[in-house]
Amino acid sequence: MASVLKKVHCIAEYCGNCERCTLAKAGKKLHLAMSSLTASKPLEILAIDVTVLQKRSSGIENVLVLTDVFTKFTQAIPRKD
Repeated sequence: MASVLKKVHCIAEYCGNCERCTLAKAGKKLHLAMSSLTASKPLEILAIDVTVLQKRSSGIENVLVLTDVFTKFTQAIPRKD
């Protein structure tokens, strides 16, 4: 049990000291109402998101995520830029 608590503490400390996370969250308070997207056929609604990760040695730091709302098929595409 103590090792689990130590891991949780280490993860919380790492996340709290992450410069990218701190900059992204600085001063932002979002209170958005949740809503659902309903599609009646494949590819009618395509949800698109870009997320920034820690830069890898290969230069990859962005991931483009595409999700078909009807089928829930998701594709993640790593990007250098």
